Amino acid sequence: MAPTRVFDTRTGLGGTAGPVGSNATFSVTMAGQSDGTISVPADAVAVVVNVTYVDAFGAGYITLYPAGTTRPNSSNLNKVGVGPVPNLVIVKLGTGGAVSIYNNQSPSQIIGDLAGYYTLAPTRDRKSTRLNSSHQIISYAVFCLKK
Repeated sequence: MAPTRVFDTRTGLGGTAGPVGSNATFSVTMAGQSDGTISVPADAVAVVVNVTYVDAFGAGYITLYPAGTTRPNSSNLNKVGVGPVPNLVIVKLGTGGAVSIYNNQSPSQIIGDLAGYYTLAPTRDRKSTRLNSSHQIISYAVFCLKK
C-alpha cells in the first residue's frame, strides 16, 4: 500500500488551510481515522509520517510531537530554502490520537503523508516486526513496504 496524504495546508486537508505562521502549531488526529484506502486503528500509539515543507518564506524548522504534551526542544525538519524538502518522522500519538506540528519561523505550507503506524499488539491483517522501544514490545507495520 502506498503512503497516503493525511494533511496538506495548501488544500486544507487535515483541518488547517494556508501557510502555517511563525511560532504556530496545528494538530491532526491520526488514530481511528480512515480515508477508505488506509486506516489507522484507534489503538495506534505512533505513526510514521513523511513530512514536507513547501513555499517557505525563509529559514526555520518544523517539529512533530504528541498532541497535548510539551513541545520538545528539537526539530524533525530544517527549512533551508523554499522547498520542497521532506523528512521521514516517527512520532508518538498524543491526546485524542493526534500529532501536533510546530513551525518555528517563516510561514510555510506543510504536507504529511502517512507511511505506517505502531500498535501495542500485532493483528492478523498486517505483517508485523517486533521492536523493543522504551522497554515495551510494540508491533510495527509500514504500509508503503507491503504489496
